[in-house]
Amino acid sequence: MTDDPSLLADFLNESTPLLERLGDDLMRLTDDPSADTLNAVFRGFHTVKGGASFLALDVVVALCHRAEDAFGRVRDGKLEITEALIDAALDAARVLDQQVAALHDGTEPQPAPAEVLAAFDVLLGQGVEELISEDEFEAMLDQLQAGGEIAVTPPVAKVITQPVEKPADKAAAPRRPDTQVRVDAERLDRLMALVGELVIVRNRLKAQGGERADERDGTEHVRLLGELDRVTLRLQDAVMRCRMQPVGRLFSRFPRVARDLARELGKQVEIVLVGEDTDLDKHLVDALADPLIHLVRNAIDHGIETPAQRQALGKSPVGRLCLSAQQRGDSVMLRIEDDGKGLDPDAIRASAVKKGLLDEPAAAQLSATQARELILKAGFSTREAVSAVSGRGVGMDVVAASVRSLGGRLVLGGETGRGTVVELILPLTLAILPTLRTACAGRSLAVPLRQIIDLQPFEPGKVQSRSGQALWSGTQPAIPLYFLDQWLGAPQGPRKLLVRVSTRRGDCGLVVDAVEGREDIVVKPPGALLRGLPGYGGAAVTGDGRIAVILNPDELTAPERPAMEA
Repeated sequence: MTDDPSLLADFLNESTPLLERLGDDLMRLTDDPSADTLNAVFRGFHTVKGGASFLALDVVVALCHRAEDAFGRVRDGKLEITEALIDAALDAARVLDQQVAALHDGTEPQPAPAEVLAAFDVLLGQGVEELISEDEFEAMLDQLQAGGEIAVTPPVAKVITQPVEKPADKAAAPRRPDTQVRVDAERLDRLMALVGELVIVRNRLKAQGGERADERDGTEHVRLLGELDRVTLRLQDAVMRCRMQPVGRLFSRFPRVARDLARELGKQVEIVLVGEDTDLDKHLVDALADPLIHLVRNAIDHGIETPAQRQALGKSPVGRLCLSAQQRGDSVMLRIEDDGKGLDPDAIRASAVKKGLLDEPAAAQLSATQARELILKAGFSTREAVSAVSGRGVGMDVVAASVRSLGGRLVLGGETGRGTVVELILPLTLAILPTLRTACAGRSLAVPLRQIIDLQPFEPGKVQSRSGQALWSGTQPAIPLYFLDQWLGAPQGPRKLLVRVSTRRGDCGLVVDAVEGREDIVVKPPGALLRGLPGYGGAAVTGDGRIAVILNPDELTAPERPAMEA
C-alpha cells in the first residue's frame, strides 16, 4: 500500500460514493437490464479496481477483477443476469465497503472471503482469462458517448424481492466535468456555528434598532438593518445547503437489507423508493441510518406475510414496501409504508396486559391510536418467540427516542389487515430553528414554528375538566390544555393566549401570557443535567440578549406527566 496519504485520501473520497451508487445500480439491474445500467455497474467495479491497483491494494483489486470479468461477459452476451450473479455482486460490494472502511480507519483491508470469490469462479468457470482490456473499456465508453448501443442479453431470472422504482429523470446522463470540491464535514460545522453566531448578532441589532431608531438617522439605520437581514438569510441558506444531502443516499442501502431478509424469511417484497432527491441535513442522514434499517426489518418480519398467507387473503404474493421522502415547509417527512397485516390494537392490548404494562380495564379504555403507540414502550413486543430478527422487545422504543433526540416525532398509522404506516417528521436542519417566542411568568419560551396550528384568545369559560385533565372546548373536538406557568413552577400569570400545537398524540393547547414574535434561533442542546427533562428541548440566546427555553411539545404533553388543571 502507498505511503502517500494524499493519494490514499483521493482514492477514499472517490470510491466511497462510487460504492454507494454501485449497490443501487445492482438492485436496478434486475428490472432495468439496459446497457446504461449494466455499464454503470461495470464502470463502478472498474474504477475502484483502477484506483486500488495504483495504490497496490491487491486484495481490493482481486475482488473487483472477478466482478469486472463477470459483467464483462454479460456485456458480451456470454453470461446471463441471474439471481446468483446479483447475489455474488452484492456480496462483493459489501466486502468492498468493509475494505474501504478499514482503509478509513488506517488498517489493512482483509482479503475477500473464499466463498465470495468462489461464487464468481462458479459463474465464470475456473481459469477464465481477462475479458476486457483498458483500451477496450475506453472504446466502449466512447461508443456510449456517441449514442451507440451495446447488446445485452435480457436476464432470465428477475430478482422479485427488491425491484426499485426510480423517477424517469434519473436516467444516465452524459458525463460532465467534475465541479465539486470536497470539504471536511467538521469545517462545515464550524462554518455553520459562525453563521449561528451571526444570526444572534443580527437579531440583537434588530431588537436594538427598533428601540433606538429615534436617537439617530432612523431611515438609514433601518435600511442597513434590512440589508444585513437579507445578507444573513442568504448566507444562512447557502451554508445550510452545503450540509444537505439527498435522502437517496440513505435509501440506497435498504433494498439490499430487505432482499437478504426477505429471502431468509421466505417472503417476496417489492421495494419502491420515492422522493430520493429530497435534501436532508447530513447529520440527520447519518443519524437515521440505524432507525430506518430497524423499521424496514420490522415491516418485512412483522408486517408482510409469506406468499402463501397473502394468496389466502386475496393479496398479491409479492408484498410492497414503500419508502418516501417529502419536504413540507421547514420539515421533512419520511414515510415507511407496507401492505402487510398492519398493527392489531386488540393483540397489542392483550400483549400489554400479559407483560404487566397495563391492567385489563386500563387497556380496554385505550383508543386504537393509543394502543398502537404501546409498541413504542421499552420492552414491548407481540412476538412470542425470540428470533434473530426480532422479538426481544427492543427496537421501536429506541427508534422513537432517536427521532425525538433529532427534534422530530414519530407517528404510527395504517389499518389492520391492510398495512402499517410509520411517519418520521424531522426538521430540515438541526442548526437554526424557526420559532414563535412566547412569554409566561416572566420567562421567554420558544415554540417550534412547524408544530404551531394557530393562536386563540384564552377564555377561562371554555375550560373543562375530565379525569383531572383540563380541556379546551373552543375547538371540536375538545383538546387537552397545558398551563406553562405550572410547568415552570411559577405563580399564575395573566394567561391571555392559547397556542394550539400539533404533537404525535394529537392537537393540544399551551396557555401563555403573551406572544413576543417570530424568531429564528440558534439551538443550544440541553446539558447533561437537563437532558431528558420532559418538555425541555434546549435553550437559545434571543435578539434582546435574554435566554429563551425551547419547548418540546411532544414531551411536554406526554401522558406520563402529571395532569395540569386550571
